[in-house]
Amino acid sequence: FNLFDKVVFLHRGHVVYSGMVDDLEHHVHSTGELLGVDVPRFSVLPELLLEMVDKAAADGRDAELIQDTNAPDDKIVHSLSLTKGDRPEFANDAYTEAMILTKRSMAVLLKTPDLFTVKLVLSLQFGLLMGSLFYDLDDDEKGVRDLAGGLAFLVAFVLYNALESIPIFASEKEIFRREYSRGAYRASSYVWASTVVFIPAMILNTILFSTPFYFLVGLDNDAGEFFFLMLVLFLTMMLGHCFAVWISSVIDDPLASSSAGSAILSMAFLMSGFFIVREDIPPWWIWAHYLSCFKYPQDSLLINSLNDSQLEQFNLANTSRWVGVGALVLMTVLLRLLFYYQLITKNAGLRE
Repeated sequence: FNLFDKVVFLHRGHVVYSGMVDDLEHHVHSTGELLGVDVPRFSVLPELLLEMVDKAAADGRDAELIQDTNAPDDKIVHSLSLTKGDRPEFANDAYTEAMILTKRSMAVLLKTPDLFTVKLVLSLQFGLLMGSLFYDLDDDEKGVRDLAGGLAFLVAFVLYNALESIPIFASEKEIFRREYSRGAYRASSYVWASTVVFIPAMILNTILFSTPFYFLVGLDNDAGEFFFLMLVLFLTMMLGHCFAVWISSVIDDPLASSSAGSAILSMAFLMSGFFIVREDIPPWWIWAHYLSCFKYPQDSLLINSLNDSQLEQFNLANTSRWVGVGALVLMTVLLRLLFYYQLITKNAGLRE
């Protein structure tokens, strides 16, 4: 302990000591006088300070130990006028929390550059594979059918690949519970940071596998259609990530949550209208068709790539491609809200 120059002691997200190690003894004696606790001549100062804080918390006096972090390090300021009911619940405001968590998550991602590079290379290889497999499709009925199969598989690849996010949150659960219980940050700040930090990687992945696929398949040389395809695939990737994180928050075991996630996605794929058209789906299953996360990106990509006469065989003629985009955004927001609700309810007992 004495090898440190400066130390910070926190209690429920609030600073009870911040300063030089050499000044800790004076602070412990001052705290002991404030609480009426005798300080033994030979004692381990860090442990003694923590015991004093726990005793003050048990007596409802821990608010008196909160240190003014704006004061000089050698000046001890006790918040005598700050009652337990008046003290702030969290150490920082929501914006500061979100920025800190985003920077921390980004730093963690950058510590594994090899993994990040491998994902980008695999995305490019997959785009080239798909593009070479469906190379230069004809504009006839057979070509339309092959294109529909290629787009459906593209959506399936994005959504199933997103299940890799399950172990990411599973590894962070204990960290979140510990830090959330101590008032380090709000659950909403964590949700925001865990969403934003993956967006740059998702954009890069979308560009790398959608660009070779689009041009090798022989779709129209239209910038609007090209960027719309990338938008739909990016939103699909975001939706898959949000779904994986939500299912991981519901089911603690990573293997069980992966199995459940795969089963749900498989059912959604089956009900998307690709294997069985909407008109042939039994009425007692039609609700699953409209809840399918595969339906909306598939429909939007088909509408974006085909003309009205070709869309008639899919019953999508005179349908706006933006309907699917709106559905993807709505489902993504809903999953984020469900994730936030799961965090605050499952960990409600941790906050006093």
